[in-house]
Amino acid sequence: MNRWEGWPQDEALRNLLLGYFLNFARLEFAMKAGGFGAIQYGAYQPSWRAFKEAMRGQPLPDGLKAAHQYLWDSPPNKQTDRHEWRPIEPRDDWAFVIDCVKTVRNNLFHGGKIPFRPNRDPELISQCDRILLALVAHGPEDVARQFEVAAA
Repeated sequence: MNRWEGWPQDEALRNLLLGYFLNFARLEFAMKAGGFGAIQYGAYQPSWRAFKEAMRGQPLPDGLKAAHQYLWDSPPNKQTDRHEWRPIEPRDDWAFVIDCVKTVRNNLFHGGKIPFRPNRDPELISQCDRILLALVAHGPEDVARQFEVAAA
């Protein structure tokens, strides 16, 4: 069996996916180590709610305008039932782009993105990866510090 069956055969696209997953994992590690965690279901998990609260009121940086516009125009769909999908409601804040980043990751990781759509998915992943890195750059200093620790 081909281990990449159902995924793009292009190495650059696979590297884009891998980079996104690794950055997402590093950010969740950094959130927990940087004080943005909570006990959920008996385990210490990243607290996206607390992280969004920390970002509230901060303007989106100019470098994210294109990513925000792309997501605004074509937000990712969130699976709400077995056969039902709904787009994330666009908002002009960090919470919206964070919700998009999480939804794209969940769709990819939990099987909501099979089959891969080469006409949309690479751009969606690329924009969300850009947002992940902006969250590190513009978020709490403890999270940025721990994100770098995770790379070592």
